[in-house]
Amino acid sequence: FFLIGDSIFIQDFYKRKYIVYNTKNNSFFEIPYEVHHMEAIPFNNTIFFISNYLKSPHGYYNILQFNLQTRKIEKSFLPFDKKKCDLGWMFNHYASKYEDKALLIYPVNDTIYEVSKDKVSPKYLIQFTTRNLPDNLISDNKDNIFDIVHKQKYLKGLQYIQNTKEYILG
Repeated sequence: FFLIGDSIFIQDFYKRKYIVYNTKNNSFFEIPYEVHHMEAIPFNNTIFFISNYLKSPHGYYNILQFNLQTRKIEKSFLPFDKKKCDLGWMFNHYASKYEDKALLIYPVNDTIYEVSKDKVSPKYLIQFTTRNLPDNLISDNKDNIFDIVHKQKYLKGLQYIQNTKEYILG
C-alpha cells in the first residue's frame, strides 16, 4: 500500500486493482490496471509502476507511468532486451521515496535510478570490483543464475535500498 494525500491505495496484486480508501470521508473506490508490477511509486496524480523485466502490453519496459485521472499509461521508461525477460529475480522492495524523489534499484543492474514526478534517470553507478557478475552469464543462464551467483560468489547489484536527505543505505 501507499499514501497520496488523504487516500490509502491498497494493491490487490492478483485481481490487478487498487482499492483506494479516503480517510476524510470514509469512502472507497477501485482502480483497475492491466500492467503487472511489483511495486509502485506515487506522485500526486501519477503512479510509476515498477516491473521486473516482465513484458507488458506496452512492450519491454521496467517502468510505466500511470495517470490517475485518465487511468492510462502515459509514458514508458527503462527499456530492456527481451532476452532478459522473466529473469525470475524478485525483490520485496525496489524503491525508496524521500520527499519528491525516489531511488530505484533492479536485480542484475549496477545502476541506481532517480524517479521524480515526470522523469526517470540514472543517478549512481555501483561497482563491486572483480566480483561483478559477467553480463554473458545473465543472458545465457537466466534459469540457474541464482546458483551461479552463490557458488562462484559473484555480486550483482543491491537487494534493498533506503534513502534520506543525506544518505543512501543499501
